[in-house]
Amino acid sequence: MKKVTELLRRMFKWRSQVERYNQEIKDRIKTMRNFGSDEGAESFLNLKHIIHNFVNPHMQLKGITPAEAAGINLKLGRRKLLNLIRYRAKIKMTIK
Repeated sequence: MKKVTELLRRMFKWRSQVERYNQEIKDRIKTMRNFGSDEGAESFLNLKHIIHNFVNPHMQLKGITPAEAAGINLKLGRRKLLNLIRYRAKIKMTIK
């Protein structure tokens, strides 16, 4: 019975995190009215995913990003989003 209770607790916690993430997206869509196209929606979700993994620190990870927890340290400093954009632009220029 103890295992079932623990499993249910974990499932509820995971579900509430997914619900919160979905609510954030719904709130953003309301303020933007709509995306105008499927490509706009896809771009928004890609950016949200990147910010979640590379820019925003997480309390459960003791103030580091999921990317840093996975060993991906791009040394972005304080202005993480701006520096990530610069990093990507630099990489894109060297790929050509």
